[in-house]
Amino acid sequence: MDNSSNNKVFIIKLASILFAITFIATLLLTLCNYLTKDRIAELASKNAEIAKQEVLEDATFENIELSDDMIAKLQKEFSFVAAYKAERNNEFAGYCINVAPAGFGGNIDMIVGLDSELNFTGIKIISMAETPGLGAKAQDESFYGQYADGKKGTLSVVKNNPSPAEDEIQAISGATITSKAVTDGANAALEIAKILKKEAE
Repeated sequence: MDNSSNNKVFIIKLASILFAITFIATLLLTLCNYLTKDRIAELASKNAEIAKQEVLEDATFENIELSDDMIAKLQKEFSFVAAYKAERNNEFAGYCINVAPAGFGGNIDMIVGLDSELNFTGIKIISMAETPGLGAKAQDESFYGQYADGKKGTLSVVKNNPSPAEDEIQAISGATITSKAVTDGANAALEIAKILKKEAE
């Protein structure tokens, strides 16, 4: 057998081995996903429930059912995930809006609380993949606590302002993109809440 034939046999063997490795790896990943997807969904749901209670304390929540067209519109315009009506003592207490704005490292899954007057009551980040030590600081209370500090109206991000106004959020140093993404998410939630409140009237 000449060198050309030997090379062809080697290439075929190598291709077969690579195919087998890829097939087995894909099969294992698929199996792992199948076995863990329910647990992941359960944890995500639990985290969302905790987040809602943190941004609107002592309230009960009802998922707001929306038409497919409305969901598609809100997803396109506001990175919408879900919306919940909040009640406290059988009275309307506001909304919790789940949005997922695009950050530096991917989408930022977050819950935004708004009271009955649509003033911010707080935000809670459920999951994110921002840079450790920079954008990941959005999960520090020193940053996300600003959204519960009497903020109202459309918010903007500012730098080097130790006393931001009621419509301003002090950016995380070195992580302006993340700061703006979270603030965009809060503003998106406000706009969604305005739409929901108008439809409910």
